[in-house]
Amino acid sequence: MSVLLFISLLLLQGAAVPENILGEDELLKEGAALEAKGHYEMALEVWAKAPANLEIPSFAIGREYIRLASKHQLREYYEAASALYRWGLTAKETPPNALALNEELAMLKPLFSSLRFNNEQYKAWVELLDKENVDVYRHLRTFWEELDPTPGTRYNERLIEHWERIAYARQHFDRKDDPPYGTDDRGKVYVQYGEPDKKDSGFLNITSADIYTNCPPGCNREVMVNVIPALDPNPYYEIWVYEKPNSAMKFNLVKIFGDKAIGGFSEVEKVEDFIPSKAFSLNDNRYAFQSLTGLKSTPGVGATPGMVMQFNYYLKLSSTDFFFANRYEQLYFEWVMGSGANKGKHQGPIQEERSRIITLNNIKEAPPEQSTYAKALPSIELSAHHYRILDEQNRPAAFTFLESQPGAPFLDDLIANQDILFPGDSVPNQAVLNEYKLLHGLKVNGEDGELLSQSREQANLVLDLEGKTPSSSVFKVPFLEENQKLTLFAELHNENSGTKPALEDSPFPASLRGIGKLESELPKPLNSDPEKLQMSDLILGYQMNTDATNVLFPFVVANDKQIPQGEELAVHFQIYHLQEGENGLSNFTIDYEITQDRRMQWLLGKDREVSLSFTQQVRGSRYVQNLSILTRELEPGTYTFSFKVTDENSGKNIQKEIELEIMSRDEQNLSSL
Repeated sequence: MSVLLFISLLLLQGAAVPENILGEDELLKEGAALEAKGHYEMALEVWAKAPANLEIPSFAIGREYIRLASKHQLREYYEAASALYRWGLTAKETPPNALALNEELAMLKPLFSSLRFNNEQYKAWVELLDKENVDVYRHLRTFWEELDPTPGTRYNERLIEHWERIAYARQHFDRKDDPPYGTDDRGKVYVQYGEPDKKDSGFLNITSADIYTNCPPGCNREVMVNVIPALDPNPYYEIWVYEKPNSAMKFNLVKIFGDKAIGGFSEVEKVEDFIPSKAFSLNDNRYAFQSLTGLKSTPGVGATPGMVMQFNYYLKLSSTDFFFANRYEQLYFEWVMGSGANKGKHQGPIQEERSRIITLNNIKEAPPEQSTYAKALPSIELSAHHYRILDEQNRPAAFTFLESQPGAPFLDDLIANQDILFPGDSVPNQAVLNEYKLLHGLKVNGEDGELLSQSREQANLVLDLEGKTPSSSVFKVPFLEENQKLTLFAELHNENSGTKPALEDSPFPASLRGIGKLESELPKPLNSDPEKLQMSDLILGYQMNTDATNVLFPFVVANDKQIPQGEELAVHFQIYHLQEGENGLSNFTIDYEITQDRRMQWLLGKDREVSLSFTQQVRGSRYVQNLSILTRELEPGTYTFSFKVTDENSGKNIQKEIELEIMSRDEQNLSSL
């Protein structure tokens, strides 16, 4: 029996407790002793007994399990690790888990904000814990669910990645033993963002040649050559560059570490932190240099030693990243090319503050964390379209169409594995395509983050590299509570085990070749008052299949409201709360018309393009139908489709209008190239 199956059975059969009951402390000690001896899997098996042995879920054991499994990358235990971690967050009270929760919040603090001084979320959760509020469990569960890049897989890869990063940071960034990970500051950044896209390191030393070549106007080079060596700490630096984690950022995310003038090795906010503050002193006598003639010389009227160090430090780092090159260019423009107002000894501190503000504004746009794995996996573009209805029990619901574009990830994988899939002179065939599976799914969470419902299905794999024809699934989503949130996702899998995975050495399933994830919200639900005539949102499409039976939408749904020229318009609609007569029959009239965009009426000389009115008699108060409308003769352009229902028994009516576009044949041909 697998460890995960064992845990699952224990969680489902909470009352089945073994005879040899062990407490939390005993389980922790027994597992720790086995770990110390190198028996890692045995330690995990001991901790896996926790759900059967403990009445109160132990978050401490859940954390220890995932820590050990991720530290040694025991991937066959990752599913169990994710399950046991979540089990630890299902307790009904906080005091038994207070210590583990405090430790966890401290270790998550760097992931809450890209700004080190922004601790609002951390403080709020600590306050909940201090008040013994069990909502802290829910917040932690929701935090990881929202970060999960693949909600449809069996475990949370982002959670696993987080603990793998902690293990790596503890092993490699040990110049200090600072909280929360027992590492230097590089460890905190690594846990937040992972391995940087670019690294640079070295020593920032300034030579005589540097001073003579790159000295701001107004400086005395002879004096600077003698003064700066005594001030220059020749600091070690290390720079990590992450390529714009957020496209809104002006610069890449740049992290600087090194030996500060005060405080030793740590993360520094700006390059100027490497410069001793006294180097910016305006007191010339502080740097007065006595020459061989006995005369005293000063650094000059236009610059301090600190400014020379600024000028040269940014120049030396300019090849590392555009951020540093940009700062050097600004200094050069203002100090060398600029007017008198931008020159003088006062400019050093002014430019230092400017560096701080530029850095801060850029970091504000950065996400507080990112997944290296999810970033590297090919992305599937998603879109969601919602149509409100009332279900058979008159409860508000919606049809949610999930559309995905898996063509690019599919092609990437096909090319990466072409030698395996198409050996010799073979060509793509249906057998190869059948190895690929596209999964669509949807999760509904309440405002508090708790899971309300979920659904998942295999979607048709549509391979349109132009992105005009998506793969599509439709889900019926109930309105279970106000402000509920939808998470839609797609996964592309290649089930041929002989092919190369998209990511080597990752916690993701080997078959996974592309992912997509989209957060969405439903529109305001329809009014379910039975006294009010109601109608669903109109669902438009084309190519009605009149032979299709037991199909809710027997046509190509056009969520973009674009109908190809020459096609007949198809409409799905539902009517609710019709008044029944004494014979149980409802009588209603449908009037629809399609009019040209009003901006074009003066040119076309006509208003109504298509219109029809007809009366229906049905049994019951509810009517669901698909309607085909003759639109083949309509010219390309934008139209307004008006659809009105009048209840002949009650006299009530309801009308909806929707914009649609008839696409020209030329546009269709271009999109199919």
